[in-house]
Amino acid sequence: NMALTKINNNTLSSAGIATGKVLQVVTATKIGAFTATNLGAGAIIDITGVAANITPSSTSSKILISYSVQGVSEAASRVVNFATTLKRGGSEITGAIAEAAGNRIRVANFISIRADANDQNVGASLYNTYLDSPSSTSQTTYQICLKNIQDTALTYHVNRTYGDANSTNYRPRGTSTITLMEIAG
Repeated sequence: NMALTKINNNTLSSAGIATGKVLQVVTATKIGAFTATNLGAGAIIDITGVAANITPSSTSSKILISYSVQGVSEAASRVVNFATTLKRGGSEITGAIAEAAGNRIRVANFISIRADANDQNVGASLYNTYLDSPSSTSQTTYQICLKNIQDTALTYHVNRTYGDANSTNYRPRGTSTITLMEIAG
């Protein structure tokens, strides 16, 4: 049985690796556009290409998830309601979303802005970081998802603006990313 030793404010794990050290990094970037049509109220849909797999080396490891998603909803009133949530192994991570509060929809993050009624150049960027404890050494998939926070079905777009005419003015395309870091526990 190996004794634990303190070095530079890190503690050696029983495997001899300092806790808090990054053991591996996995990343995925979605460079193309994604559309979810008629996403129902409160529904969740995986954003294709904004997912990554990681196999922790120890059950005590933590996984630091960082992600960014660019997108917009097609709300008729030009209210851009755009929200994300996070899944591990196909299930929403309840620790990564807001606490329950009445009938409010629980998400990891959101933006809600009103644009001019005729503005099709709108879009939003959402960023988030979450430290997960999967307690597993099996390959695990982390998936970023859209979640509809309106009471009606909507179409959502990722990596593009509401309007998508082929133009050099105000119609940018972006990227969305997810990065996973295994942290020694």
